[in-house]
Amino acid sequence: ALGEIASEARRAHLPVHTHVVETRAERDAFNAAGKGSTVAVLEGLGFFEGEVIAAHSVWLDSGDIDTYVRHGVGVAHCPQSNAKLGTGIAPIAAMLDAGVHVSLGTDGAATNNNLDLWEELRLAPLLAKAVALDPRPVPAGEALWMATRMGAQAIHRPDLGVLAEGFKADVLMLNIEHTEFLPVFGTKSYIDHLVYSAGRQLVESVWVNGVRVVKDGEVLTVDEAGARRAAQAAAIAVSQRAEAR
Repeated sequence: ALGEIASEARRAHLPVHTHVVETRAERDAFNAAGKGSTVAVLEGLGFFEGEVIAAHSVWLDSGDIDTYVRHGVGVAHCPQSNAKLGTGIAPIAAMLDAGVHVSLGTDGAATNNNLDLWEELRLAPLLAKAVALDPRPVPAGEALWMATRMGAQAIHRPDLGVLAEGFKADVLMLNIEHTEFLPVFGTKSYIDHLVYSAGRQLVESVWVNGVRVVKDGEVLTVDEAGARRAAQAAAIAVSQRAEAR
């Protein structure tokens, strides 16, 4: 079935997104079956012949990373979700060094709660350094690249991730006079502050493909208060139905 999905996606010129070796149990099960790693099995099915976004990719070995490079597989790295579930820490430093395009993801509310990409941006390099026992892997500039241009490359969107002619006009405007952005000693300070100090509370305006969707911190396209009420009511209803069973 996975091979057929990949084949249909190639015919339709669409990327395929799937979770890959998120847990050690998955890795061990494939190895115990004697057919090679999850990544090797997917490669044998022709799954990587098209554009693929592999979420998590926590339990990769060096051969798996080489396979990703060979096929141009992009990775959606979800550090908070992986940490909350205790599934492990993806080897993003090794992936980045090998040339894999790694993006940042939030996974889902059930395993992430606030879906705040700023927190992923901060946590990803911190975990990479902690695992390596070395402060040098995944510097702030590389982490920011994962959240912008490299992130776009990882999801196979060459029209995103850069403020330049021919690209989608996706723009954030932040309050850089906020206390968390001080002191500033030059360009590097801004990059470091964006990764390690900034948060969504600093976002003043957002444009998506040239259309302003946030102004002065307020969403223009959604009734936020109404959405909160509807979400709360829906959650209560789902909980009650579950209890009734």
